[in-house]
Amino acid sequence: NEYGFIENSYSYYREELKEYSKCKYDKNNFLIEITSYNSDNTIKSVDKNYKYDRYGNELSSESYNSLNILESTFQNEYKYNDSGNILQRIMKITHYNKGSDNTILRSCVIDTLNYIYNSKGMLIQDGHKKINYDDSGRILSETFHDTSKEVYIYNSRGILIQKNSFWDGSLKIITIYVDYDLKGNILEKMYKSIVNDDGTLYTIYKYDIEYY
Repeated sequence: NEYGFIENSYSYYREELKEYSKCKYDKNNFLIEITSYNSDNTIKSVDKNYKYDRYGNELSSESYNSLNILESTFQNEYKYNDSGNILQRIMKITHYNKGSDNTILRSCVIDTLNYIYNSKGMLIQDGHKKINYDDSGRILSETFHDTSKEVYIYNSRGILIQKNSFWDGSLKIITIYVDYDLKGNILEKMYKSIVNDDGTLYTIYKYDIEYY
């Protein structure tokens, strides 16, 4: 095909994957839960209790392990300009003891400045990455300060179907998006790391994606 990958069926691709995730949205179209699964379909972790501000940006969320024990929390504070665009984001990440006492192991605060927008009001830089768009306003790529890069691929209907992640100039992870709801939200995404622990590569395949 046009990407040079071998095509096959959706069911076979699912068997080859190591991990995958499923997403849930509320009636207002906001993401409320992400459940990550291991290759044997057991739950790996759950991100939930998402809260948003009036602009629709995430204020907080919590991450739980497979035993439903709190592992970490994420909190965001934003500063906006008169147009409602973000000028600054302060993110606090707190990690907890996996025991029942929920004692704090460590926390960190990330202060992100230098949000830059183009003439259309689209974010093109946020202090951590630069964003490139196509003529339809879809994100084509994101380049990060550590030189890592993510490239997005869309089908003929303009729906995101694949993300390729690069580090040190090499393709490391392929993310395949396999299920959307009627509003275009991602319900399920599957991904396969293409680098083994010993540095050898998996054979890279791209398969037909079924929408249902």
